[in-house]
Amino acid sequence: MKKTGLQFEKDFFNAVKGSLGINGGYYRDGIRPLENVSKSEDCLVIYKTGIDGDIQVGYITINVYIPDLSFDGRKVKDIGRCGVIEESLNQFAESVRLDGYMIEREGTIKTFQVFETDEHFVHLELKYNYLSI
Repeated sequence: MKKTGLQFEKDFFNAVKGSLGINGGYYRDGIRPLENVSKSEDCLVIYKTGIDGDIQVGYITINVYIPDLSFDGRKVKDIGRCGVIEESLNQFAESVRLDGYMIEREGTIKTFQVFETDEHFVHLELKYNYLSI
């Protein structure tokens, strides 16, 4: 049976929830509480895009937000914590298994600055093939 974008997002959310050892919550796209921004390590699972067919192909993004540290009167990237989260996401990407899916990492796991807030996020993109027949 074919799946929708929200169903794919839910499958990957359930797979990653509780697996990264973060000091915050796990959320689906658009649900992260505003009060957590710059204050909490949070994981967001986002359905990006997909192509329909007997084999559905698509992309899921997993971002983990990490608050910046205060240093010398300014906010800076928590390099140590970002490294730990990059490794956690790497382990997740290497070990995730879901029935009916073929999953592979799409690109290198990396950390980005969020310019509007005092935080960075570690980014993982996964490509999936789902047999829908």
